[in-house]
Amino acid sequence: AGQRILLPRADLARKGLARALEAKGALVEEVTIYRTLPNSSVEKKIQEALQGGEIDWITFTSASAVRNFADLMRGEDVVGQSQVTHYPYSKNIKVACIGPITEKACKEEGIPVQTVAKEHTIEGLVDEMVKWLNG
Repeated sequence: AGQRILLPRADLARKGLARALEAKGALVEEVTIYRTLPNSSVEKKIQEALQGGEIDWITFTSASAVRNFADLMRGEDVVGQSQVTHYPYSKNIKVACIGPITEKACKEEGIPVQTVAKEHTIEGLVDEMVKWLNG
């Protein structure tokens, strides 16, 4: 109680941490320090790499990245079906998420997920991918 906390965050970040700290009596100052934006200039390259079988894994580290990717892939007439709804994927492409919020965003977009990091870090994500590959 009474602690002053600066909480730098993304513009789309959930408010749970700030609210929990405030509930304990902290004075929380939230500051937006970055925004996640789609990069439509790479759309064609991504689609070609996916269709050409050059991609084995897609890793998502935020729900906004999932939504931006899904929007990017819906941006043009996409033909073909695969295990991932709406996208021109090889059926061999696997998807890994950094945590359950990101996994939920994938499910909402119709993207099946093979593995989710138990430790919500890049290292944890890689560990889960390795475990998945090793059965």
